[in-house]
Amino acid sequence: MSKQPPLSNDIPSVRQRQRADGSWRVWWEPNKAARALGFEAMELDEDKPTASIRQAQKRNKDVEAARSGKAKRKAPAGGRTVAALIADYRQALDYRQKRTGTTRGYNTNLNHIEDKWGHAPVAQFDKPIMRTWYETLHANHGPAWAMSLIRMFSVLRTHAEIRGWRSADSNPCFRLKMETLAKRDRSATWAEYDALIAEASKLDRHAVRAAIALSLFQGQRREDLLIITAPA
Repeated sequence: MSKQPPLSNDIPSVRQRQRADGSWRVWWEPNKAARALGFEAMELDEDKPTASIRQAQKRNKDVEAARSGKAKRKAPAGGRTVAALIADYRQALDYRQKRTGTTRGYNTNLNHIEDKWGHAPVAQFDKPIMRTWYETLHANHGPAWAMSLIRMFSVLRTHAEIRGWRSADSNPCFRLKMETLAKRDRSATWAEYDALIAEASKLDRHAVRAAIALSLFQGQRREDLLIITAPA
């Protein structure tokens, strides 16, 4: 795990934080005075340090120009960041009506998106940004994870349109030419099933043993098994 941040630490307002998986979150963070002028945090790409440095330096110049009166910026609509959108979506009827197993998977993706883009304004995302992020995810984590996060962001984008946080223009997550994943059709072998049953018995985990058998012979989904109650 590299402890060296992607960017130099002497660039004003640039923040860098290493995640548990070793990757870095890099962003430009305005101070209180800059926020009063209408500036918001901007995510930077850890894999493109040169471009990120230029973006941060330009944003610093924009702040100085605004302070000197040479440029004016309108204050953005309050709270309309990706983090605010995720919080709003989690309170929405569509989200609350989903099964527990579904929301568990959603939350994994939503947490990752918030960690990466939480401070970014909802309106800033376009197709080039999403394609670049997809390619980065694909290279670092594989096609399945990349597609999962892009699809989750597409759900958020639709929610932003419903809430009126974005206009009804084309969804930047559509038609990104993502890799088509091969269908997985592998099933556990009888030897693997026997090994699981034997291990559960060895550990005196009889409820786990019963759940394994039920999942095989009755075709139950994980969520159905979790809500099964023992007979009185």
